[in-house]
Amino acid sequence: MSLAVLAAVGCGQGPEYGFEQLNINRYGWDSLSVDARFAERLAFGRSRPLVPQAMTVYLFNAGYDTLYAGDGRLVPIADRDLGDRESLMLEVCGRFETMSVCEQEAVTASPKRLHVEHEIAYPDAGTYDRGRYKLSFALERQDEAGGWERLGRAQGVHSHLRVFVGDQDQEAVEVPLLGRQGRFNLQGRPHYDDFTYHLTSTLIDEKKAQVHIEVYAGLEGKPALRLASVEKQVRVKTDEERALEVEYFVEQTVEALLETLEIDEIEWFDRPDSTSWVFNQLTNTYRIKMALAWETRRPFLGRRRGSYVLEGLLELDAGGANARFTRQFANGRTARRWDMTVGETVLSLGTLERYVHEEEEGEE
Repeated sequence: MSLAVLAAVGCGQGPEYGFEQLNINRYGWDSLSVDARFAERLAFGRSRPLVPQAMTVYLFNAGYDTLYAGDGRLVPIADRDLGDRESLMLEVCGRFETMSVCEQEAVTASPKRLHVEHEIAYPDAGTYDRGRYKLSFALERQDEAGGWERLGRAQGVHSHLRVFVGDQDQEAVEVPLLGRQGRFNLQGRPHYDDFTYHLTSTLIDEKKAQVHIEVYAGLEGKPALRLASVEKQVRVKTDEERALEVEYFVEQTVEALLETLEIDEIEWFDRPDSTSWVFNQLTNTYRIKMALAWETRRPFLGRRRGSYVLEGLLELDAGGANARFTRQFANGRTARRWDMTVGETVLSLGTLERYVHEEEEGEE
């Protein structure tokens, strides 16, 4: 580019130096060179070429950090480390005996974007509140042909998910992600109640629902953009599938009860087939009635046996969380042992392991 002489000293007294020509040559996104010619302005509009004692070229990023300082014959640009279309400032200075002449020119870094490879599992642990994710972000930049080339793993990325049912994207639940993999929980986030309502009502009416999970991410200092969208089909489980889950929960509860009551050396055990259960689709919870009986040998009394009967209610989330057993009936021997080891009517069991159906294994 051709530039007019811009610099003057002494308000017309003394020589006037400036740029006669300043050419900036870009070599892709990673380097450039500077070709500068200086001149002294003479009388009657004439000028003569002038060679400076030294020429220094500076390159600054958007934060005015110095990226380069040198003679400008080849200016390397660490474009991979710069932001999307980041504004750069090139400053060219010629030094003469009595003064320096400088000119600034704006240049930009390459257009950049994020690419994500993702694995998203939903629902997780049998509950519609939770899911699992694994994300890998790569940084890409636009090449001269308009395509995109991979620069490597992206750093300083902020990301979140938007989760909604059907076409209810205006009521999506947004979940910030703190790492590249882990679990996400929708509960307690804005629009969670709306999400639950739409999902539950759709499952009741249609027995299945489409849940959309969108991945948003952005480079540091830039807004997050949608990089991927995943669709998960959620369906109502059959009674047979629910029965398998109940059986698995009951087995774990029995083991926990016997351990808590410090029952050992069982010679006979019976869990009657009278176990009944109810699943509440609105709350995604189970209520399971349990009745069990067993006999033990009393080692310190030889052959005498101890007979135990215990009935109660097991309540828990479909994913196994918040499990608690409420004692409803116990024969005298069982009641005494319960009062001694538990003390309260309700025994908290924490989180029980969930039964995994065949079609769920490895599901993403």
